[in-house]
This record gives sequence, structure tokens and C-alpha cells, in this order.
Amino acid sequence: MHTITEKLSRISPFRQALVACATFGAFQTGCQPDSSTPKGSISVEPKPDDPSDSAGSQIEVAVEEGKEPSSEKPNVNTTLPNVNTTLPNAKKPGFVLEDLKPAVSAFLLAASEIPECEERNLNQLIFNDDIKQFTYCTTDGWKTLEISDFVTESGKLPALDASQLTNLPAADPVLGGELSGTASSAVVVRVGGKTAAEVSASVNDTDAAADTNLPSTIVKRNSDGDISVQDINVQGTISGNGSGITNLSAAQITLGGDLSGAGNSASVATVGGKTAAEVAGSVDATTSATHSNSASTLVRRDGSGSISVGTVNATAFVGDGSGLTNVGMIGVRDQSRNLSVTRNDTNANSEIKITADELMLQNSAGVLIRVTGVSEVFDITASGVGGLDTGSEAGGTWYHVWIISDGTNVEALGSTSATSPSLPSGYTYVSHVSTVFNDAGSNLRDFFQRGRKVRYNSIGNSAVLSSGSTNTWIAQDLSDELPPNVKSGFFKLQCDLANTVAPGIGVCELSVDGTNPIESAELYFDPTEEDRSWSQISFDVPVVDASQQVWLRRDGANRKASLWVQGFSI
Repeated sequence: MHTITEKLSRISPFRQALVACATFGAFQTGCQPDSSTPKGSISVEPKPDDPSDSAGSQIEVAVEEGKEPSSEKPNVNTTLPNVNTTLPNAKKPGFVLEDLKPAVSAFLLAASEIPECEERNLNQLIFNDDIKQFTYCTTDGWKTLEISDFVTESGKLPALDASQLTNLPAADPVLGGELSGTASSAVVVRVGGKTAAEVSASVNDTDAAADTNLPSTIVKRNSDGDISVQDINVQGTISGNGSGITNLSAAQITLGGDLSGAGNSASVATVGGKTAAEVAGSVDATTSATHSNSASTLVRRDGSGSISVGTVNATAFVGDGSGLTNVGMIGVRDQSRNLSVTRNDTNANSEIKITADELMLQNSAGVLIRVTGVSEVFDITASGVGGLDTGSEAGGTWYHVWIISDGTNVEALGSTSATSPSLPSGYTYVSHVSTVFNDAGSNLRDFFQRGRKVRYNSIGNSAVLSSGSTNTWIAQDLSDELPPNVKSGFFKLQCDLANTVAPGIGVCELSVDGTNPIESAELYFDPTEEDRSWSQISFDVPVVDASQQVWLRRDGANRKASLWVQGFSI
């Protein structure tokens, strides 16, 4: 039996003293054995001035029967905490946590300072500062002190009545400041003004520091104090022995003027006042120069010095042009080489055949093109390409024959217009090649044309003047023989005399303006010498009157003037 005579003023110190005596036994001051107390138990006297604690309590202590504890001190600090050890009624529930603080400071040991749990240290109580709990030495080693270790004569202590506890913190208080969450799940928000994320990133960067040249890592010296990096950019100066430096570049040279950047990453800003972009654009344009006809590129001669272009506009050309083909800018519209126009043998009354080695066509903008190997047919009974531009065939009408093109295809077209035919969609280039007459029976007059000259294959008297005033110009209508766009006419003039007239000279004349004679047919008649009563003359004269007229005049009543139209030029 061990007797504890020290008095406790509150339940919490009582439990501390109880645990101290139970664990330290005779080695603790105030826990000396008493011969009047049976072995195996400790008698606890109630506090005299506290009537509520008059019952008293007994607590069982694990002490080997008949064996006195060793007088050897344990190998730890066994100084009791400075607490009130007056024993209250052990059955009184509740204790104040503040009373444990002295015990914590008195028995505080780090894990590394805790001695071996040997026999001499059995029941030794300490406060493990690493896990923040009381532990005591048992035969099974150090054990964490639990509430179940507090016992009374009737068994375990009753559950604590929380309503009697005072000054207790929340069960799991909410944290603030540089922490967040609760005490049981605290989260560090910042350290020294740095966020947890910044601290974590810094730790990661520090852990990843290397002495090898790894991108995006902190530099760490190796065992020799050396580092390995890719480039070092020094804003100031470098001092020290540089004899071991190899492959020294101009990396640290700061450039200016036409250049920018550092020596090993220099950039050209300007060249001769031109920006780098302008210089690069010029290089690109020069590099892409070609002899081919490629839009928006510079021209480069090929291996033979030749180039290919779409259109060349120039005020003058010098050199040998004999090799030029499709020259659209030299010449005039309607020019041709070996132009031939006739009625088509297959349908002579309704079709015209046009052929030419070369022909110049022009669009409304004045751009000329040259087409070669022309061979087309105009059908007066058809419409559109190869036929009439508008309307249908009409008798007693002059038709103008055109060659048209869309720049690729070449076709024939007929129109009553000598200047502006109605072109089919896509066709812009034209050339006027002929003018033909469709008679009252809707049959094309028989003719043949070479170049711009037209000749009729059969002719009749186009005009006869045998009566009326003499020595007077009489107009003759030739609208069925001469087209509206006629340039000149090919005529035959004949003058006839009566056999009864006396020998003499007869004169018949032609005028294209009704005033001035152009050509005349003179006849000398002498019945005694020969029987000759007429005289003929053929000629080509320009026709200037737009009304398709000429004028005839005879010098006497016994004269007859006859006129034939043999052809015309356009």
C-alpha cells in the first residue's frame, strides 16, 4: 500500500498527481509508501475544507505484489510540475486544461531525447514534444497516455461533463492570418508575404537546381564550384582571367545605328535608309523574278536572253521585229494579208466565205490583236455567231461582214451597221472585212473580193442618159451598185452617136460631185471612113457623195451616155 497525503485543490491537478504517483511510484515526492495501506492500492484522502469530496477514493496501482520499488532514479528528469496537488474527490467530473501546462513544460522531451524504455524507467511519464502527447514507459515500450488510463476503485472514470468545462477553445477552430482552414486541417496561405503557391514554386525551383545546362532551371554549382550555362548576358563588365574562354563571340557587343540587338543576335534595322522589311521585300521580288509571263513579278531574261510578257506599252520600239507574232499594238484595224471574200460554193445565195492569212482586230479600248489562218463562213439566214447580229434576212439590203473574236475564238458576223455591230456575249474584238448586197429576191449578188477591192462577176447597164438637157449634169442613183461605205467605184462609160450626124466629135462625161467632170468618153465620127458610132472607157474613181450617186453629162442631143458599175473598194 502506498499512501498519498498531498492535497489537491482541483480535479485536474488531482488527476495529474494521481497519474504521477501511479506511474512514478516511490520515486516521486509525496508518493512514499505507508505501512498502514495494503499493498497494491493507494489511499487518497479528501480535501478537509471541501465537504463535497468527503467520500474519498482509492485507485489501483500496478505494483508487483510483495516487491518494493527500486530506489534507483530513472534516467529522465523526474521533477514534478509546479501544480496544486491537493486531492479532491476523484469522482468529481471535469478539469481545467490550464493545469496541464506546468506538466508539459516540466516533462517536455523531443523524440530524439527520449531514453530507452528499460525496466528502471517503467511507468516513467514524459511529454513527447514531437507528437504533442503524454507517453509513459510500459513493458511493451512507450505508450501514449489515454483517458482509459485514469481509473478509480469502481473502474474507469465517468464521461466528462462538457457543460462544466471553462475557457476551452473550439473543438476544431477556424484559422486565420497566414493560415486557412481549421486546426485539424490547416492550410498555409502565405509565408513572409509570399503566397503558398509562390513558396511551393520556389521550393520546386530550388529542388530542381542543377549544375548542368538545363533550360529554365536555377543554376547550382557542382562539387568544383563550376556551372554550365548556354549564354551569359552581362549588362556591365566581366573581370577575371579569360584565357580559358573558347569560341568567344560578339555576344556582349551592343549594336546601334543601322543594327540592333547584341553581337550574336544582331538585327539589321536599315540599309541605306531603307527598312529591313523594304530590303527583304526587294530581295523577295528579285528572287522571284522570272522570264515567264507571271503576274506581279519582275522580269528576268532566260538562258537565251528572252522574256515572255502579256502586253508591252511603249512609245517606240527599236530592233528587228521580224520574229514578232500576234503584234496587237502595231497596225490598224481591218488590215489584212491575203484577204479573200466570195460567195460560198455550197450555198451561194445565202453564205459568204472569208479567208485571210492575217487580220487585225480591235476592241472598244483601242487594243489590237492579230489573228492568223482565218477561215470563216457568214450565213445570212442564221442569227448570232456566224449569222446576223440582230433581226433576220432582208432583201434589197447591204450587209457588212465582220470577223469577231473573244481573244481566243474567231467567228464571222453580219450586220447592217458599218461601224458598230451588236456583239455576242464575250466577243470584244472586231474587224470589218466586206460589204455585200442581198437583192430583192434575197439572193447575194455574185462577186469576188481581194483585199479591199470588190468586183462584180456580171454587170448590166447601171445608168443611161439619152434624153433631156444637154451640157447639164444629171444625177444617177447607184444605191444598188455602190454600198454606203464605198471609197471608190470601178466604172465603164460609153458614148454613142447617131449615124445621121455630120462628122465630128461627141463627148460624154462623169462627175462624182455634180460639178467637176472626172472622166469623159470622147468619140470622133466620120461616116466616110468607118462605121463607128460609139466609144468606151473604163476607170476607177473615188466616190465622195454619201447618197451613192454619180452625175452624167452629154454635149449634144444625138449623144447617149451609158454607165456600168464594175465594182468598188471599201
